[in-house]
Amino acid sequence: MYIFIGTLLELPYNNKIPAVIIIFVWSATVFLTRRGLWKIHISSTALFLYSSILICNTLGKTWYLYDKLYWILLAYTLGILIMKVDFGTWVYSIPFYIVVFTFLGGYYILKVDIDSFYSFNRNVLAMYIYSFASLSIIPVLVKARLSIIKEVITIILLVFTEFLTRSRAGLLVSILYSLVVLVYLGLSLRKRVKFTLSRGQTLSVIGILILGVGIFLWFIWWTIGNSRLATQGLGSNGRMAIYLTYFKNIDLNGFFFGDASIIQMVHHPHMHNSILQLLVSSGFIGTLPWLVILLIAFIRLLKISYTLIALFLLLFIYSSVEYFTLYKFGDFALIPLLVIAFTTVKTQSGKESLS
Repeated sequence: MYIFIGTLLELPYNNKIPAVIIIFVWSATVFLTRRGLWKIHISSTALFLYSSILICNTLGKTWYLYDKLYWILLAYTLGILIMKVDFGTWVYSIPFYIVVFTFLGGYYILKVDIDSFYSFNRNVLAMYIYSFASLSIIPVLVKARLSIIKEVITIILLVFTEFLTRSRAGLLVSILYSLVVLVYLGLSLRKRVKFTLSRGQTLSVIGILILGVGIFLWFIWWTIGNSRLATQGLGSNGRMAIYLTYFKNIDLNGFFFGDASIIQMVHHPHMHNSILQLLVSSGFIGTLPWLVILLIAFIRLLKISYTLIALFLLLFIYSSVEYFTLYKFGDFALIPLLVIAFTTVKTQSGKESLS
C-alpha cells in the first residue's frame, strides 16, 4: 500500500522525503535481520551504496542517490519480510490489485488517456503492473501455499491490463508469466491432491480442464490478435538504434567508468535496457558486481525452484528491452528473488532449504 501511494505521489523524486524514508526502512530491515544474515546485510548495504554513488558521480545528479536507493532498499526490505515475517501471502497482492483496479476505473469510467495516466506512459504503467504481479507470487512459492483462485484471477487481470496499456513487451512477458503460473498450479495440484474418482467423474474433470484451458488459450489469442504485437510485431521500436549508439560511441574510459553523454545521444531519458543503463551510469566497475551476483543467484535458484528460475528469467527478458530492474521499480520482484537465493541453507540431507 505504501509503495503504491508513494509512487503516485512521486516520493522518489523529492530529495528530503525519501532520505527520511530510507533511514526508516533500513532501520526496520536491521531490526528484522537475524544474526545469521548480517554478512548478507552488510555486503548488500555496501553494494547498494557503492553503485549508487558511482551513478551520482557519472550523471551529476545527487537526487539520483535518493531515487535509486529508494527503490532498491524498499525491495530489499520486501525480500526480508517475505522470508522472515508471515503476513499471509495475500498481503503482497494488495499493490497489484490497487494498481489494476485504479487503472481500470480510470480507463473505463473516467476515460483517462493511457499515455497520461498518473503521468506515466504506457510502458511505465505496464512495468508497474507486471512488477507487482511478480511480487505477489513469490511469497506463494516460498511459503508453498496454494491459492488457485487468486492466482488465476491475477494472471487474467495481468494479461488484460497489459493488453490495455498497449505495451508489447508487457503483454508478451505477462503471457509467459501466466503460463509459468498455470504450470506451477497444475504440478502443485498433482502432488497434493489424490483423486479417487469414478471413470465418469474423471472424464468430467478432464472435460472441465480442457474447456478451461481452451478458454484461456482463446483469451491469449484474442489479446495478441488485437494488440500492437499483431499490427507492428516486435520490430520498429527504435531500441536497436539506442543499443547500437552505445556500442558505436563508447570509449575505454566510458566503458569502465560510465559516460552520461551516451544518454544525450540517444535522445531518451534512459537506455531501454537495464544492463546498458547501469553500464552508462556506473561503468563496468559498477556493473560487474551486479553481474556476478545475478549469476550466482541464478545458479542457487536452480537448486531451489524451477518456478523461481522462470520468474528470474522473465525479469531478465523484460529488463533487456526496458529500464526495469537494477535501481528501478522492477526490483520489487528481482531483489526478493536475490534475497531468497542468498538466504537458503543446505539441510543435513544435502537439499537446499529456505532459512
